[in-house]
Amino acid sequence: MLSRSLERIACECQIGALEVVNHTRAVKHRLLEISRAAKCLTQTNQQHRRDSYQKLLALTQWVVRQASEVMQRWGTGRMKVVGKLLRVETQIGQLRHFVPWIEKVIHQTQQPVWGGDTHVEDQLLSLFDLGFTGGSANIGKSRAVG
Repeated sequence: MLSRSLERIACECQIGALEVVNHTRAVKHRLLEISRAAKCLTQTNQQHRRDSYQKLLALTQWVVRQASEVMQRWGTGRMKVVGKLLRVETQIGQLRHFVPWIEKVIHQTQQPVWGGDTHVEDQLLSLFDLGFTGGSANIGKSRAVG
């Protein structure tokens, strides 16, 4: 979401004023690595999973940092816009709304991965309630009771 807003802002800016790198392929690879490592409970796979989460979080933090810099540049009037100002302001509003939420998800992801604490206060998103150390989720399958 942040990358999309950054790309839309870059389209309205002077050429070269804002360089946006698309990390979609790298994120996809990290998610596949995490998925593969989660299938086996060995210590090696758990370490691969932690490493992949670390790389994924690093990518996410890089995009958040770039979004924060763009918001700061916009706020100080240092962004050269040649397109429509309203489009840029709309995307800046999206960044202002979502950056704090994404930072909170990053923080909540770091606790279970490196600290082992899966119970996070005021949790926005839980990737670990089904067990970081291995269990697989039967998502979409109903359980018969009785």
